[in-house]
Amino acid sequence: PVSWLSAEGNYNLDQSNEDFTYREPVKYYGANGSPGDGGYQRQTDNNRTYNVGATLTGIWRLNGGGLFKNLGITSKAAYIFEDQDDRRLFASAQKFIVNQVPEFPGTDPTNQRAFSQQETIRNRNFFGITTLDFNDKVILDGLIRRDGSSLFGPEARFATYWRASGAIRIPQLLGLNSGPEEFRIRASYGTAGLRPLFAAQYEVLTPSGGVFVKTQLGNKNLKPARSREAEIGANLELAQGRITVEYNYSNKNTTDQIINAPLLATTGFVSQWQNVGALQSKTHEIAIGAQAINSRNMSLQFTLTGDRTRETITDWPLPDAGFGPDGSFSPFKFASGVRLGLMRGQKWIKSFDDLYLDPAKKALSGAQQAWSPDSVVINGDGYVVRKSVRGTNAERPIKRIECIATGASGACSKTQDIFDIGLASPNFRMGLNTNFSFKRFAITGLLDWSQGGQIYNGTKHWGNQDCAGDLCDQFNKPKADRIAEGFYQVGLYNGASANEAFVENATFLKLRELSVNYTVNKSELNKIGLGRWLGEVRVGVIGRNLFTWTPYTGLDPDVAPITELNGQASAFRTRMDWFQYPAFRTFTATVEIAF
Repeated sequence: PVSWLSAEGNYNLDQSNEDFTYREPVKYYGANGSPGDGGYQRQTDNNRTYNVGATLTGIWRLNGGGLFKNLGITSKAAYIFEDQDDRRLFASAQKFIVNQVPEFPGTDPTNQRAFSQQETIRNRNFFGITTLDFNDKVILDGLIRRDGSSLFGPEARFATYWRASGAIRIPQLLGLNSGPEEFRIRASYGTAGLRPLFAAQYEVLTPSGGVFVKTQLGNKNLKPARSREAEIGANLELAQGRITVEYNYSNKNTTDQIINAPLLATTGFVSQWQNVGALQSKTHEIAIGAQAINSRNMSLQFTLTGDRTRETITDWPLPDAGFGPDGSFSPFKFASGVRLGLMRGQKWIKSFDDLYLDPAKKALSGAQQAWSPDSVVINGDGYVVRKSVRGTNAERPIKRIECIATGASGACSKTQDIFDIGLASPNFRMGLNTNFSFKRFAITGLLDWSQGGQIYNGTKHWGNQDCAGDLCDQFNKPKADRIAEGFYQVGLYNGASANEAFVENATFLKLRELSVNYTVNKSELNKIGLGRWLGEVRVGVIGRNLFTWTPYTGLDPDVAPITELNGQASAFRTRMDWFQYPAFRTFTATVEIAF
C-alpha cells in the first residue's frame, strides 16, 4: 500500500484420499497350521485441511542521535485460520460364504463389523512481532501471540504466549578494529503451548456386549500445557570466518502437562485427560566449525556439534503405574524428582553373595540350610539357579531381594525387590559433518555418536513369552550350558514385568549420511554437444543410515521416543524399543540440470 508497508494473504488446501483393502482367502493357513474361512477388510480415509492467512509488515529506518542512530524497526501482524476434517470408514468380515466373491456381499453377515470416525479441528491464531535493530549493534525482538483451538475444553479455548529476546554484537558496539570479526551474546525468554488429541476433552463411551461402558470422563477445562523457556548463547567468528564457535544453554519448564489420568472407581469412569505434572529440561549445545582448506580448487570444512540434555520430573501427583507404551507395560518410573526415562524393575541373582542379601535366604545351621551355597549353581547364561532343577524346564532365575530397614532387634523389617535398572537418556550426543571438494568433485559425510544411556528392549521381552527371541536359541551353546525354554518363557519373561535382562547399552556410532557429487560444467557439455541447451549438470548419489556400530542386540538403538502414555500422545516421551521399524538404509541418485 505504501513504501514502508507490505500486505500478504494466502490460502492453502491439502486433500488426501486413501483406500485400503485386505483379503484373506479361504483355507488360508494360520500359525497353528489350521485352514481358515477367509476374511475381508476395507478402509477409506478422506482428509482435508485448509488454512487462510493474512500478514501486514512494516519496515522503518530512523536516524536519531546516539544509540538511535540508524535505527531499524520491523513490525509484523498476522492472522491464521486452520480447518482440518478427517473421516474414516472401516468394515470387516471374518468368513466367506461365496468364495469367488471377495466383497462384503460374499461374507457371512453375522461376522460383519463396521466402524466410522470423523474429526474436525479448527485453530485461530493472532500474533504480532517487532524487531529493533540499533545500527546493527544491538538487536531486540518481541512477540505476542493469541492462540485458540477447538482441541481444548470450551472453558479454555484461548491462551496467550509471548517471547522477548536480544543480542549484542560486542566488536561493533565497542568499535574494535582488531580481534574477532563476530562475538554476539544473546538471550531470550518465551512461552509456548502443547495441544491434546482430538478426543481428550470429550466424554467417551465404549460399546461392549450391546451396552455402553463409561471409559473416559470429559474435561471442559482442559487447557494447553504451558512451556516457559530461558535461553542464553553466544556466537564467535575468528580468522575471517574460518573458525566459528556457537554455544547455547536452555532451561525449559513445562507445567500443566496433558496426561490421561486414572480415576477412582466411584466416578464411574476409567480415566480423564487432566492438566497435571511438570517437567524441567536443561540443555547445553555447542557447535565448532573450521575451514581447514579453502583454495581455488580445494576446500575442506568440519563442523563438530554436541549436546547434553537432562530432563527431570518436577511434579507428578498420579500413581507410578500403568503408563507404558500400550497402557499396561511400563518399565519407566514417574515421580517427582526423578530423571525422565529412569527405568525400574526386578533384578536377578548373578553371584552367591547377592543371594544372601535377602534375609530369608541367609544360610541357617545344620540340615535347615535350604539356601546353602551347595544348593545353587550358576547356569550357562550367568544366572544363579537351583541346582536341583538345573537343565530342566523348571529352571528359573532367582529374584534379587534386599533388606532396606531393620527393627529394634536388628532383624530386617522391610525388603525391596524393585530397583532402578537403567536410564533411557544418553550422557551426550555428538555429530561430525565433513565437506570436501576438489574442483567439481564433492563428498559430504555425517557421523552421529550417542554415548551412554540404556534402552529397554521391549520387543525382545515381549517375544520371549513364545521363545521367539534369540535368547532361546541354544544351538551354538555347549551341551552342558544349554537351558530349557521355561527359564526364558516364564522366568525372564516375568509375567511381562520389566526386569534387567532386557536393559541394554544404547551407545552407538552411526554413519548417518554420505553423499558424492560431480558437476559437469559448460565446457565439458560442449564437448558432447549438449552445451547449447544446458548450462550445468550435477550428478550424485546419497546414502543414509549406512552403518551402525553398537553393542545393542536389537535392530537399532536409535529409536524415537515413545510418544504415548496409555495409548495416547504425551509430552513425557521416553526412549524404548517397542516394535518400531528401524531407520531405513536408503540410496538416492540425483541429477540437477541448470539451463
